[in-house]
Amino acid sequence: MKHSSLINSSSLNISQLSYKLGGNKRIKDISLEIASGKKVVLLGLNGAGKSTLIRLLLGELSISSGQVEYTEGQKNIQPQDLAFKRYLGYQADTMLAIADVDGVSYLKLCGSFKQIEPAKLARQIAQIARRWKIEDILDKPMTALSKGNLQKLSIAQAFLGEPKWLFFDEPCQSLDPVEQLRFNQNIASLENFESCIVSTHNVDHALEIADEIVLIHQGVLAHHFSLDDQSKMLMVVKEMPVELTREFEMSLSQLCLEFDSRFDRIYSLQPHDEKTRLALQGLAVEWSKYIEFFLPEKEALMPLFRLLASGELDLTAKIREQIQGGSD
Repeated sequence: MKHSSLINSSSLNISQLSYKLGGNKRIKDISLEIASGKKVVLLGLNGAGKSTLIRLLLGELSISSGQVEYTEGQKNIQPQDLAFKRYLGYQADTMLAIADVDGVSYLKLCGSFKQIEPAKLARQIAQIARRWKIEDILDKPMTALSKGNLQKLSIAQAFLGEPKWLFFDEPCQSLDPVEQLRFNQNIASLENFESCIVSTHNVDHALEIADEIVLIHQGVLAHHFSLDDQSKMLMVVKEMPVELTREFEMSLSQLCLEFDSRFDRIYSLQPHDEKTRLALQGLAVEWSKYIEFFLPEKEALMPLFRLLASGELDLTAKIREQIQGGSD
């Protein structure tokens, strides 16, 4: 897997991003930095806010508060800027057939929006058709295509214009296993891009393609998994009284390790040496009656996802506190 950055070490910065609809916060104070050349999966249950977040990052929805910035050279650019749109590749979560338009005409239309010179566009369409195995559907009317073939066409058009920023919203939802594998392989072979962001509710799919996984739940960032960092641990604790939470965090502080707490339930921990790691394991045994699980970060993804999906880990109260605090 090769990452070739066209710009610098930071491709996308999201700062306290929120989105309100009808008085309700759908996206709640999300902050996130994505480095260049990273494949990032937005993982969450249906309705978690993944599609809404992508649409905010693209500038398709208006931000209620916070900021989204992309980096080009030494400049920060906004989602609405042409400098961003010019190098954007986007596959939306729904694909509607256009009457009286065949596959190749659709790709030509998409290419014209990106102002690709006709001869260059013809070459790109031929290359993309081979890569995604859609040669046999290009001459067929879109209205005659299956959902899976429409999805393949939608994914293929995202690569027109040599995009730097790629977004795929539930790309495999209508694909058969063979085409899902093709998607994974093509994403794995990506080069010369800044960010590739894919949304899914499938944990196995996320682990197949991601360098990093952003777990979204009820519109908030539950945890940001860096899968290539083997030193991080994740601990999820049961709900405790405020006094016990303070005592627990004081015990963590005394171990002299880096830790971050979300909602007083999810702890990201990074012991720097074996002595600290053993001390942390001892603390986990001491507090075992209050601990849901304590695992290396990558191994913790599925247990955390299951706790959120089942409702056993309820972040609702803390989310309400955040909303109320942010609306004053």
